[in-house]
Amino acid sequence: MAERIILASGSAQRKALLSTLGLTFEVIPANIDEKSIRYTDPRRQALELAKAKAIDIAASHKAAGSHQEIIIAADTFVVLGDAILEKPRNHEEALRMLESQSGQTVVVYTGLYYFDTTDRFEKGDVAKTSVTFRDLSAETIKRYCLKYPVASWAGAFSAMHDNGELIASVNGSLTGLNGLPIELLVPLLQRSGVVV
Repeated sequence: MAERIILASGSAQRKALLSTLGLTFEVIPANIDEKSIRYTDPRRQALELAKAKAIDIAASHKAAGSHQEIIIAADTFVVLGDAILEKPRNHEEALRMLESQSGQTVVVYTGLYYFDTTDRFEKGDVAKTSVTFRDLSAETIKRYCLKYPVASWAGAFSAMHDNGELIASVNGSLTGLNGLPIELLVPLLQRSGVVV
């Protein structure tokens, strides 16, 4: 059985979600060039980025002599029509992203990659969630962007940080929408002998 669990992400939301399982784990963000990994299919994009993060951590820890770890990595994209909405680069882009999503339904893809280095077991999967936004006023968008760290979220929003002003309905994985699909992760942890 693995000696430690690593979350290959600096995301506060992913850390909070993994914490709900009552596990002891370390947060070690991967060091990859996300812009160099590009696919037109958002499902594949999310999965390949998550995989690259897990492989990066596994390689760096193998070089350091560690061989008994579970590495959990994830990546999230929001898709509006044909456009992939990543994390906004600045406040103005966040405002534009939320304006474009007003009254629309977007699809959120979260790629999960799981790597148990003890027996070299690897598995990737993608959670898909549809999110329908309310018609958002300019004031609501501005207030949300000033109140929350929107630059840290794909699509400039977080369901965990919505008091009902933004989102009208959600269909799919709520934990995937928030960055870590727990329903996909738990069976993998159990396969590795982790009690959750």
